[in-house]
Amino acid sequence: MERPDCAQEFAPHTEIVYEQLEEQPFMTQDELIERTHLPFLAVRDATETLKECNLIEEIIYSHGKLRLYRLKSPEERAREERQASVA
Repeated sequence: MERPDCAQEFAPHTEIVYEQLEEQPFMTQDELIERTHLPFLAVRDATETLKECNLIEEIIYSHGKLRLYRLKSPEERAREERQASVA
């Protein structure tokens, strides 16, 4: 998968989270913590960075208690960037 420019300067923990989501497209925050062996704060920081770069989508269930993350496709990112530039 081709990554946008902002992905070139990721911190190591963000890169690890991104790679896990490449392998398994849908993961909860707890699954990311378990699979990466990173602390909660590192996973939270990584997912925030990936959201800011428009690389992942965060889906919140159960009144904010369960967070599911998934990678966005290049087509989704391009569509959202076009919509943002029109607005």
